[in-house]
Amino acid sequence: MGSPSCRRALVSCLALLSVAAAGRAHAGSAAGNPPPVLTLGMMAEMPGETVERHIDFVRYVARKLFPGGGAQGAVRIAATPDALVKLVDEGRIHFYMESLYATYVVNERTGARLLLRRWKKGRGEYRSVIFARRDSGLRDLDNLRGKLVVFEDAGSTSGYALPRSLLVRKGFVLDEKPSFDAAVAAGEIGYLFAHGDEENVVNWVLLGRAAAGALSDAGLDALDPRRRAGLVVLAETQAVPRHLVSVSPAVPPIWRRA
Repeated sequence: MGSPSCRRALVSCLALLSVAAAGRAHAGSAAGNPPPVLTLGMMAEMPGETVERHIDFVRYVARKLFPGGGAQGAVRIAATPDALVKLVDEGRIHFYMESLYATYVVNERTGARLLLRRWKKGRGEYRSVIFARRDSGLRDLDNLRGKLVVFEDAGSTSGYALPRSLLVRKGFVLDEKPSFDAAVAAGEIGYLFAHGDEENVVNWVLLGRAAAGALSDAGLDALDPRRRAGLVVLAETQAVPRHLVSVSPAVPPIWRRA
């Protein structure tokens, strides 16, 4: 999102983001109202780092929306999709940026509207891969019946929603397990979560604690070459947009057509 062209495109679409503050920006400034504040919502495991990385961008957009001066930008962090839903419902954010699954959950529950696809880390789209240890003897998804799979977390697009959807579409029965020691029936695939830690997903597969794991193709490509060499891909999902930008449902409909 750092290129001038991406910024210009987003600014033009975000001209509809000022919600109640936009009306006050012109009519209220003379009355001594505080300057408008444009607020971005995001989900993050490291809030401080995420705020620092995006605050200059939000301030930039705020200055473009309110060229009269004084406009400010802010970033609010949510730990889960449910928390992001709450921020939207309470009117505490004007727009948010998230992956496909979280965007679907939030927009479905709040009425927020999709605006843009966003490139993230140099990628416009990505896919999920389901992988196993190379020396495990597993070579396709049918080999996973009666075994345990580790997913990243329940809010992850590439680490849960995409691979789960693929397995369900292919007719597999999935059952969440409370621990590695839980029994897995012969006709099902058991799964548990690594609590948002991609490294644990890979480690648990390499250590033999889980038969297979799932993460993004970018995450797999970023592994140390020696660790990557110890893994074999069993299946890939279709590619989906890497990141999406959505706007609060409080935005007037006329601005959505801007």
